[in-house]
Amino acid sequence: MQRILRLTLFSGRNCSLCDDAMEVLRSVRDRKRVHFQLDVVNIHEDGNEEYRKKYKYEIPVLLANGSEVGRHRFDTEALESTLVDVMEKDEGS
Repeated sequence: MQRILRLTLFSGRNCSLCDDAMEVLRSVRDRKRVHFQLDVVNIHEDGNEEYRKKYKYEIPVLLANGSEVGRHRFDTEALESTLVDVMEKDEGS
């Protein structure tokens, strides 16, 4: 059975790098090697002050199963490889 990763993308408004990260994530999903559930957190929305303070100058930031796997710029092949590594590591735990 294929494990599903839980990804969290910390994003913001008017963030072209965040838009690029979403495109890369769509590409990774379309390749069907990695299955994931994606939660997008806009750090500028009310209630997200903690994340705004933490990631104000760092977005986009991507977590996989709670651990950071990247920030700023993403590449489809590199991200896919990283996520496969996370899945394999979690399966071995």
